[in-house]
Amino acid sequence: MPTTLEVKFPPHLRERLDEAVSRLRAKVDAVYVEATEAEKMADLHYFVHELVDHELSELSDGDTALEHGALLDLRERVARHVHRLIESTRRTGD
Repeated sequence: MPTTLEVKFPPHLRERLDEAVSRLRAKVDAVYVEATEAEKMADLHYFVHELVDHELSELSDGDTALEHGALLDLRERVARHVHRLIESTRRTGD
């Protein structure tokens, strides 16, 4: 019977993601001044998910005991959380 180790999604990671989304949103707003909100949101999603992929890759490289299924579960939970964070930055009226 296969086992899947549960990987915790600790509060400090949630806080770091919130800070990262806020910083990236400010950068997207500053760089893409003439872009529509839809274009900014698309780029923000891209940048944040690139960051998440990089961080999770480092996590899995650093923990050889981490099971593939557990990492996929964590990636899915992080992706949903990040999506909600990004959507909370959406500006209306554009």
